[in-house]
Amino acid sequence: ATPPSCPNRATDPGIQRQGCGALWWLALTPLSQGRIGQEGGVAHIVRAMTNHPSDAAIQMHGCGALGKLALHASHQQQLAAEGAIAVVVAAMRRHPSNSE
Repeated sequence: ATPPSCPNRATDPGIQRQGCGALWWLALTPLSQGRIGQEGGVAHIVRAMTNHPSDAAIQMHGCGALGKLALHASHQQQLAAEGAIAVVVAAMRRHPSNSE
């Protein structure tokens, strides 16, 4: 849970950058992948990427996390429903020189 003292966490790019980076790292393990999907992590990643399209680090970390989740069929429908495909395509178009 997020402490009440962090009311602007959704708009703070530094927090979003760290959050997406943490979710990318956590998405490396199957157990964490399931929890990310169950706890609304996909929606948080998509929202961070949508709210901060110019922040290359948020886009890279978000794409990394979504990419790891997309490797498993059990997550693919949720990713599509949450708009993950569109934000990944937008990130690739906006940041073509960042191949990570």
